Amino acid sequence: QRLSRALPEAACRIVDADGELLLIEAALVVPRWLSPANSENKCWLRGGLVHLLPRPRPPEPDQLSRADALKRLRAPHGTTAAKDKVQQAIKSRLAGYPHKAFELSHHTARAVMPTLVARLFVQYPQLVSVAVDHLPLPSSNELSRLRQELKGDDGGVRLDCHGLQGHEIVCIGIRLTRCQYARLMGLGCELPHRFSQKHWKT
Repeated sequence: QRLSRALPEAACRIVDADGELLLIEAALVVPRWLSPANSENKCWLRGGLVHLLPRPRPPEPDQLSRADALKRLRAPHGTTAAKDKVQQAIKSRLAGYPHKAFELSHHTARAVMPTLVARLFVQYPQLVSVAVDHLPLPSSNELSRLRQELKGDDGGVRLDCHGLQGHEIVCIGIRLTRCQYARLMGLGCELPHRFSQKHWKT
């Protein structure tokens, strides 16, 4: 909205995988004739306001090309600004953003890990996405084979908790996006045996 207000000649369409995002957010107040099947290129953001192009009348086609839509949107005597109830619906949905969007899209989970790994996650939180992308882990035999291929100091570095003392293991909060957290839950990774309730001491 701020960008379109600062550039009054600019016209923006906001779409995602689900369709016209502005229409989705104001679904309860937009005209009933608008539907996912006929809404393409009919909803725009211009001058800080939501604009809805009028319903086509026969013999006009239901579908509009982008060029035709922009021509109608920029017509000198056009009145395409949506009604106040649509503007208010969008305004209420945007209240508190972008900070609200950041908070709602993240999830913090507690994770037990070696101190070395924890320091890396604290200093470089973007490594969380790298770690998630490499799950599920290979089998234990494959991990052992890969470790044997490491030479020199690299061979002595351990990124798991095997063989570590209590003071070398910490529990920290890891911030993930909700998508990453859902992916972790969907993988159904089994907890290592040494982390089971029987063997884990608080």
